[in-house]
Amino acid sequence: MKRYENVLETKKDIDFEVSERTNGESESYANPPIPEGYKHICGEWDKGFVIERCSDRSQFVWIPVEILDSNGTLDGISFSEKFGRRKYRNEFSRRKFHESLDKEFALQIGSVKKHGSFYISRYNISKNKEGNPQSVQGENPWTNINLNDAKKVARNLENNEAVKSHLTFGAEYDSVLEWFI
Repeated sequence: MKRYENVLETKKDIDFEVSERTNGESESYANPPIPEGYKHICGEWDKGFVIERCSDRSQFVWIPVEILDSNGTLDGISFSEKFGRRKYRNEFSRRKFHESLDKEFALQIGSVKKHGSFYISRYNISKNKEGNPQSVQGENPWTNINLNDAKKVARNLENNEAVKSHLTFGAEYDSVLEWFI
């Protein structure tokens, strides 16, 4: 049984430029942006800041990457990134420690560098009565779905002018695990 999580990014992140950063650190990681149509429901920025989509109660957690140790990698060689793949004693991953830098992943790297963080679905993705994706407590996870369809579903969780979503990248998943640790 495969389960998929979703990640939200604000669409304005697509226009990220490195020159907007100061001293290599994000200015907003401790002040999470709350997209229009969402509200803060609990937690602090570094201890489980949760937002909820007003239309269907889907919930997302802020992952404060900027406070992590610099032991991740984006290039598979240098483990000096706060955001990126981790070794974890090679117990979780028998593959390479980097991901292909496609357009979608590059945009997410820019978003994380800009905000020092990202949102991830709080609950497994499920279907609402209309068959649309949601991240709501107590619902059965969406299962028996192939990778290509899961990517399409993930993009449709939120795709408007203010917010976009995507299937979780390995670098995001590893960063979530590092934050848990």
